[in-house]
Amino acid sequence: MATILWVLLIACSVVASPLQVAAQPTVKISGSITVNLNVFQVFKAKIETASAVKLEVMANSSSHGLEDLISGRVDVAILSSPLTAVAGKLNQKQPGAVDTSTLKEFKIGESRVAFIVHPSNPVKSVTLSQLKEILAGNITTWKEVGGADAVIVVVAEASGGGIRLTVEEKLLGGMSVTQQARHVTNGPQVPLIVKQLPDAIGRASAQHDLAGVVVLQTEEVIAQPLILVTKVNPNGLITNVIEATAKVAPQ
Repeated sequence: MATILWVLLIACSVVASPLQVAAQPTVKISGSITVNLNVFQVFKAKIETASAVKLEVMANSSSHGLEDLISGRVDVAILSSPLTAVAGKLNQKQPGAVDTSTLKEFKIGESRVAFIVHPSNPVKSVTLSQLKEILAGNITTWKEVGGADAVIVVVAEASGGGIRLTVEEKLLGGMSVTQQARHVTNGPQVPLIVKQLPDAIGRASAQHDLAGVVVLQTEEVIAQPLILVTKVNPNGLITNVIEATAKVAPQ
C-alpha cells in the first residue's frame, strides 16, 4: 500500500510540476503617458485577452519609450507624437541615436490636445494664431487677448513629451515653447500647476484629470496621434498586441 501511495504522489507531482505548465508570454511596453491613459489603463485587460499575451506597461514619456525600445529593454514603444518628431529630438541631443529605418510605426488612434487656464481667467477662447504667439513668448500678457493686465505664465512638460512635440510640430512650426515657460516633469502635472496659478496656461491630453481648470475654445482641434513602435518585422505575439490595441483605441 505504501508503495502505491508513493507512486501516486510522484505522479501528482509530475502533473503539477511548473515545468509542465506553459507560462503566459509577456510583451513589455514603455513610453507615452497619454497613450497609457487613453488606451492601456482603460483597455489593458481586453487587449491581454484578445492577444493571449500578458502586458507590462511603463508610462514615462515618448522619448523614454523610444530609447527603451532601441536599447532592447522593451518590445514596444508607445508615442503620442509621430516617430519622426520623437526621433528628431533624440537625434538633436545625440546625433545618430535613432535610425528610423530599423523601426516600424503603427498609428492606432488619436487624442485631443486641451489648452487649459485657471477658472478665474476671463479669457475662455483664443484663436490658434493667438495660441502660437502665447506659447512662443510673443504675446506676454492676458490683456493682449482680451483678459486682465497680467503676465502670462506658460506651463509646459519637459522636452520629449508627446503633447509638447505635437504642439511644437503642428502649432509652432517646429519651434520650441518660450524659454520663459515653467517646466514640469510630465503632462499630467501641467493641470495641477495651472489650477494653482491664476495667470497660467498649459497643454494637456483631454484624457488627463482636468478638474479645477478650464479648457480654452479654439476654432480648430489639435489632435495628437496614439502610436505603437516596434523593431521591423515584429513577431506574432507583438503583432497580436498591435491588432488588439488598434481595435479598442479611441479614434
